[in-house]
Amino acid sequence: MHHAADLAHQRFLVLEDDWLTAADITHALRSSGAHVIGPMATATAALEVIEKGAALDAALLDLNLEGGNAFPVVEALMARGVPILLATGYGENVIPSAFRNLPRCQKPFQPEDIVRSLGVLRQGRPGPGDEEQGKNKLLAELGGATRRKLAPFLELVDVPKRRR
Repeated sequence: MHHAADLAHQRFLVLEDDWLTAADITHALRSSGAHVIGPMATATAALEVIEKGAALDAALLDLNLEGGNAFPVVEALMARGVPILLATGYGENVIPSAFRNLPRCQKPFQPEDIVRSLGVLRQGRPGPGDEEQGKNKLLAELGGATRRKLAPFLELVDVPKRRR
């Protein structure tokens, strides 16, 4: 788990319509030193905050909202260059192709997963490149699209071989 300093003073927009999930995420982020904008339950509320020019370091968005979806919010944040983490139960085939490369936490998740993922997202760490990933036997077996999604969360290390 990231230390509180990793998210200290960072401003995260949270769009989640399930009040219990939103409360858990908000508590985890605030416990890590982050400032939470929201949580908001509707795309309309999130768009109002974005249009007012709120300073945002990143956003956590549930795509499936009661009464609609968060696609307009994703577009508005992308246009402003705000990093986005999707928190969704949607499969890749339901997510519009323009958003498929965005990092996401698949529901169900633990709030700590969100804190860790936002920490990585804010670090801007690209993860190991294709060549490095190809040298790892386990990663080499994964398809390229899957490896690209995992890359920001990976850190490859050399482990010395055991001597017998």
